[in-house]
Amino acid sequence: MSIFIDSFNKLKIRTVTILITLIIQCLTPCKGGIISMREVIIYQGENSYWVAECPSLPGCVSQGKNREDAIKNIKEAISCYIHALEQDNLPVPEERFDIMVVAV
Repeated sequence: MSIFIDSFNKLKIRTVTILITLIIQCLTPCKGGIISMREVIIYQGENSYWVAECPSLPGCVSQGKNREDAIKNIKEAISCYIHALEQDNLPVPEERFDIMVVAV
């Protein structure tokens, strides 16, 4: 029973960490100097690097040695991603997804 409780407590801590990182919003300049907000998921990956993903822009992923670097890098990646779409006259996907935690 003790192992189950320890595992559950670790899951709760991890879930709270994920929730906190899910609500980080990136402000990125786009066409006409307008600022857009994007939801970003940040988590610790391999070798202590932090990984940042923007789910509304498929394949838009970056990383950094710490959270601050990962956020700075994903902002640049989002800006470049949107700029490339605009240069090719392609539609920029809208930001639209829900955040939730599922207990398993």
